[in-house]
Amino acid sequence: MATNRRAQHILQALLLGSLGLLMAELLQPVDVYAQSCTIDPLGGEVCLPEEEPEDPEDPDDDEVPDDSKTSKSSRKQRPAVIIPQCFGPCTQFPPAPPYRQFAEEAAPEPTPAQGPEPALEPTAEPAEPIRPLWMKSDSLDPAVAEAYLERTLQAQADAVVFDADDDTIFIDVEGIRYREIINPHGLLFTNEVNKPAVNAWVRGFGGVSSNGTTGNRYADFDNGGAQLGVDIPLSDETRIGLFGTYAVMNGRDGGRGSWDADGWGGGAYAEYWSKTFVLRGMISAGGYDGEHRRSTHGETAKGNRSGNSWTGVVSVAAPIESGYWLIEPQAQVSYTNTSLDRFSEHGADREDRLKYHAMEVDQVGSEISLKFARPIRDGERSVFLPSLRVGWAADWGISGGDQKVTYRESGKTKRWDMNGGDDHAALIELGLDYTSYNFNVTSVGVYARGGALVWGGDRGTSWQAQGGLSFKF
Repeated sequence: MATNRRAQHILQALLLGSLGLLMAELLQPVDVYAQSCTIDPLGGEVCLPEEEPEDPEDPDDDEVPDDSKTSKSSRKQRPAVIIPQCFGPCTQFPPAPPYRQFAEEAAPEPTPAQGPEPALEPTAEPAEPIRPLWMKSDSLDPAVAEAYLERTLQAQADAVVFDADDDTIFIDVEGIRYREIINPHGLLFTNEVNKPAVNAWVRGFGGVSSNGTTGNRYADFDNGGAQLGVDIPLSDETRIGLFGTYAVMNGRDGGRGSWDADGWGGGAYAEYWSKTFVLRGMISAGGYDGEHRRSTHGETAKGNRSGNSWTGVVSVAAPIESGYWLIEPQAQVSYTNTSLDRFSEHGADREDRLKYHAMEVDQVGSEISLKFARPIRDGERSVFLPSLRVGWAADWGISGGDQKVTYRESGKTKRWDMNGGDDHAALIELGLDYTSYNFNVTSVGVYARGGALVWGGDRGTSWQAQGGLSFKF
């Protein structure tokens, strides 16, 4: 009898406990434990709680120690990661100097000797001295005036002679006769008829551009610097050159962070050209460092970050002559590898400071464009060459790595993906070249370029300008 009562008490306790659990479950808010219900093979309904979805601003960590000191707002704040596009004008080749082209010409055949000039008949009165035509009086004999003109024009004959048929210019230099080659105009950019010589050049550059960063955002860069280079001809159709670069960049990721850096670099290039084809290749590299700053909870976390990048670019072109115009279709592809070193922040609360780990990313870009140029000859040996280049450019995104950061206080580590999307832009560029070719002294060329890349989406517009001098000797 006692046993039956004890079993009844146990059964009542289980029923009351189950009822309490059921009431507690019913009193819970509906959205606290979302459930996924399925029908079991016996017809019953089985409901299991779903896993809490991941916070899109707080992705999985590869190393997540349990540390309650790291606040949730600090964990959710995505750090600024600023990556420059490349070092200096890494995709801009040194300009080809559009010197006027002259080829050695055989001396002209001597003109047959003319008969003796008729003797002047003496006059009764003494003849007046020969004076310029604008001082000629009626008393000057016409035969005397004609003889004077012939002698004066012969004495003032210039070395420059224009051919009556095609306005070709001939220049006599140290007893050698040269003929200017006007057609095809493509020779201004391709085959050098002039004697090959060493070419030294200097240029300055600057502008505003943008590049991908974390969170599908873009960082804006103010950049500038200078380059100095020299190239030597290997033949009438090839040249190779070397150059050095100093570059400054100021990257801004909205109000989240910045990186002000400068550095030195250099590179090499080679060119081959014919009358209808141009092939160029260039490789450049550089290293930079500067202060990286990041805003966090009203404070500024900062540290010195360094990095380096190298770029390879190949370009092909095919100059076409159309009347007085030079039309040059161009295609170009570039590859950039960027490596950033590790550094640790200071200046903010310790729980908000980060240690940025080393990272490496790759970028690929391409251009297809059409260049229009119109040579304008000035004087005997100089030429102006205004140009317009329009086309399409593409940035095929950042790939190959992500940024790993560690909170210095807690040791918690996160990885942030970089912007990996493709971007496309309309390309517009204006240019002007002026060069003067001299045979006995250094030839000088001056040029300027300016243009824009109008990107689609949120990337905005990139502006770039450059200009410089070249000396051929």
